[in-house]
Amino acid sequence: MEQISAHLAGDYLLQSRWMATEKVNRWWPAILHAFTYTLPFGLITTDARALAVIGVTHLLIDRYRLVKRIMWLRDRLAPRSGWSNWESFKGGYGGEPEYLYFWLMVIIDNTTHILINYIALANWG
Repeated sequence: MEQISAHLAGDYLLQSRWMATEKVNRWWPAILHAFTYTLPFGLITTDARALAVIGVTHLLIDRYRLVKRIMWLRDRLAPRSGWSNWESFKGGYGGEPEYLYFWLMVIIDNTTHILINYIALANWG
């Protein structure tokens, strides 16, 4: 429960609109968001390795929109997915409403961060 609370506080309460909109375009907002995201985890652990993994992976996942790439890869592995290249990928399962694609990205993003954080905390935290 502590890990989920730290994730939610860092990713939603401490992230400004500026960070959220600019982190995929520029490094400074992405770095600042990764730093503020990692702060609540300092209440759970003081292990520098765990905090570094949590912060650096969050920075890379958000800055490069790795969730969209995870969705593309997942759909490429499906038989006859129809997504032959990255540029044509619109996300999701194809044909669903835009809001469904958005929430699918949010869920996969949160799941990815939480799994990585769990591994970091289980090994060093």
